[in-house]
Amino acid sequence: MILIDSKAKYKRYLDYLWGTIVILRADKRCELCYRASKLEAHHYFTRRMHGNTRWDIDVGVCLCHGCHQWKSLSHSETMRDLIIKRIGQKEFENLKIRASMVGKIDFKMWELVLMS
Repeated sequence: MILIDSKAKYKRYLDYLWGTIVILRADKRCELCYRASKLEAHHYFTRRMHGNTRWDIDVGVCLCHGCHQWKSLSHSETMRDLIIKRIGQKEFENLKIRASMVGKIDFKMWELVLMS
């Protein structure tokens, strides 16, 4: 594990790991238009409102900058369909439940999950 001196830096570190995994998992291509440039990792469930799934790679969608901007205009059904196609309806329902749970976030656990 990496020794990081502040909670904010630790979150940025985990965000970086999460984003890298999401982009690599999508073969470095946008999952909507298949472009391979200016890629960004998008959270289906917001990071602030759904802290329990912030670093869960199942909520991540790899998008190019253009599609990420387009998505921000609230095309969440398209994103939901991408995730369901990847993980299945039952796992998506479980993911929704985890996203709505409230509790203390275990940063070290998420680091171990992302590093494995």
